Amino acid sequence: MKKGLLIILTVLFALTMPLVGQDKKGIKNGMTSERTIQALTNPSLYSTTSGFDDRYQGLKGSPRLLDTLLPSTVLLKEGEGYYEVNTDIDVVRNTMLFILPASGDLLEVSSSWISELVFHTETGDMVFRTTDGLRFDKEIKGNKFCQVLAEGKHMFIKLPDREFREANFTGLYSPDVRYDEYVPADKYYILGSDSVFHRVQLTRKSLSKVFPSKAKLINSSFSEKPGENPEQQVIRLLEKF
Repeated sequence: MKKGLLIILTVLFALTMPLVGQDKKGIKNGMTSERTIQALTNPSLYSTTSGFDDRYQGLKGSPRLLDTLLPSTVLLKEGEGYYEVNTDIDVVRNTMLFILPASGDLLEVSSSWISELVFHTETGDMVFRTTDGLRFDKEIKGNKFCQVLAEGKHMFIKLPDREFREANFTGLYSPDVRYDEYVPADKYYILGSDSVFHRVQLTRKSLSKVFPSKAKLINSSFSEKPGENPEQQVIRLLEKF
C-alpha cells in the first residue's frame, strides 16, 4: 500500500513539474518525456531462460507487438499533452515498453496509465488506446491495448494478442515440439448500434451477423479472395453504413 502511494505521489509530482522542451502543439520531448514516463514504470521482468535439456530449441516469436522501439507520442491519463519517446507494446502483459537512455534499462508502463499511444511508422501512424471504459459482447480480461482502425459510429478496432504454446517433447507420446512459441492471436471488434463492441471475423458471414440489415451490401462489397486486405475492406465497408 505504501509502495502504491509512493508511486502515485511520484507521478503527481512529476506531472506538475514545469515542463521544458514544449513546442506550440503541446508535445514534450527529450528528458522531460523520459523522466515523466519513468515515474510510472515497473522494473522490466524481461529475462531469458534456458532448460537443462539440450534438445530444447529456445523461444520463437515474441509477446511484443513490433519487436523494436519506434518513435511514438504518448498521452498519459494524468498528463498534459503528448510526450515523445521510442516505445513498443507487450500485448501479453498489457504494458508499454521503452528504454531509459541513462542506464539502457528496458522499462514498462502499465496500460492503466496510458490514454493514447501513437506509433509513427514509414507507412503512417498507428493509433492505440485501451479497452478501459469500453463495453464488449464478452468480457475482456485486463485493460488491453487496442489499435483504432476506423473511427465513427461503428468504430473498428483490433486487439493484438499472442497465444503462448509451450514446448512439448519429453513425454512418450509427445508431438516433439522442442521450442516455446508466441503465436499471433489478434481479435477484431466493431461497435454496434447498441454501443457494444462485437467480436467479428473478417468474413461476410461474421459481418452480416453483426449487421443483418446490411447483409446485401456486405455480400456485394466484401471480397474474400486471396490477396485482398480484409482490414481495409472493412474500413471501406463501414464508410458506406
